[in-house]
Amino acid sequence: MLSKRGAERLTGIMLGVSVFLMLAHVAADVALGHGRVSVVLILLYGFPAGLAGSALYITFRRHDPTLAMFSGFCFAGHGLLMVLTAVVLLVGLRFPDEFALYGAEPNSLTGMASSLELTMDKIGKTAFASLGLGLNLFGLLILMSGALPRWIGWLGFSVGISGFVVSLAGLTDLFVRATTELMVGITTLASLVFMLILGLCLAFREIQEARESQTAYG
Repeated sequence: MLSKRGAERLTGIMLGVSVFLMLAHVAADVALGHGRVSVVLILLYGFPAGLAGSALYITFRRHDPTLAMFSGFCFAGHGLLMVLTAVVLLVGLRFPDEFALYGAEPNSLTGMASSLELTMDKIGKTAFASLGLGLNLFGLLILMSGALPRWIGWLGFSVGISGFVVSLAGLTDLFVRATTELMVGITTLASLVFMLILGLCLAFREIQEARESQTAYG
């Protein structure tokens, strides 16, 4: 059975792996286009991201079990939805004639393909809305419990609520597509920065606790 310290380190590692895989997906998109490599990286990202939600709950439940449960559930749900998105994309790439995804001309899409592409888009945006809500709740948990420095809590709270609102705007087609994609890109990058900072804090938390102890008693 993992110790408390081991669970914190494992959580930090899973967050770091998730960030690495998402950055690799973005790089593959830029270098190779929307292809099988990019989609497989989304699939690989979804598993550690989903597991990180459960690990974050285990790590933070002693501070606030209710907030930890809801935020962990949102984070895990994000990972599972990303896996589902990747599966849908792989189906489309496996059967390009039947499911004309990624760059096909709109007037060449069959009714089934159009429906699949719309479903894929909605699932992806729902996944990032779930991530935004999860990060927002984790930020709130950190602010309320003092488990980590308050600036990390404020960062998570701000990034999370921004990502959640932007994702909802995308789901409701509130803005034109180009504007929505730009805002999603910015909030996704901010979310990855927060996830990386949180992962590093958990991986090296003994040092942080020692410093807090020295400050408190020094």
